[in-house]
Amino acid sequence: MDGTEFRTMDDSDDIYYYNGEGIFVKGGSTLIKKQIELMYPSTTYDVNEIINHIRRRTYVNRSDFDTNIVVPLSIFLMGTF
Repeated sequence: MDGTEFRTMDDSDDIYYYNGEGIFVKGGSTLIKKQIELMYPSTTYDVNEIINHIRRRTYVNRSDFDTNIVVPLSIFLMGTF
């Protein structure tokens, strides 16, 4: 999960993730939830906090969708949130 690229559309709050095949796909929130559960004993509160931090740090306008924003999930799991 570390190094996964996320983008959040500022008009919908939908989180997209880079699938490694050249495109961003919808479903970032679900991917984040799955990975957190595997990596870190967490509460719903913790998961929501991490998702919202990622969301706020990766907002893009749809027209600027191809910019490079990388936020490693591990920085949130290390207690910096």
